[in-house]
Amino acid sequence: IGVYKAGPGKADLLLWAAGQFGDWGRLAHRAGAIALEGGYQFSGGWADKLKPWLRAGYFRSSGDGNPADASHNTFFQVLPTPRIYARFPFYDLVNNEDVFAEFRLKPHAKVGLRADVHHLRLSNTNDQWYLGGGAFQNGTFGYAGRPSNGKDSLGTMIDFSIDYNINLQTSLTFYISGVKGGDVPGRIYPDGRNAAFAYLEVTRRF
Repeated sequence: IGVYKAGPGKADLLLWAAGQFGDWGRLAHRAGAIALEGGYQFSGGWADKLKPWLRAGYFRSSGDGNPADASHNTFFQVLPTPRIYARFPFYDLVNNEDVFAEFRLKPHAKVGLRADVHHLRLSNTNDQWYLGGGAFQNGTFGYAGRPSNGKDSLGTMIDFSIDYNINLQTSLTFYISGVKGGDVPGRIYPDGRNAAFAYLEVTRRF
């Protein structure tokens, strides 16, 4: 991770990768994920008032190409929330490819605006579409898998959020998103492949 002076503003770069090795029941587990992100924070003149920050990135995690062999190759994100990358958890970090762009503004010390566009695909069409927000339910462990039906397109998601810091301990967030579903949800839900999601959240830190 790094931040560098570039022209009137600052450029940032982030690269992370993870490898998983071990056993998955009776199978050998071999999986991985990689993310590359870059951004630019403008400064000077009007930019000092709005603090615009433009970012883009690419994420990919491995899927299992052959469920009948002796190796399990689906990347598993264990227990951490997918929310950093998936604020609408109809997708997560499992068997996923995500190309995204993000734009942030901070017009006031207490107000933050953010808009994202994500183009989502399955990494491996022989694996499933995994979704969920983590371990919150005893019966499902918080994740679900749906068949890909040989397709890879999950769809395109656009979302927007407003964060308002009421004080140092309390913040208010409004979030809304819409998804134009691809071929994977289209095969499962032929009459309703598109989706929408919104929430209002209050966070209190102690």
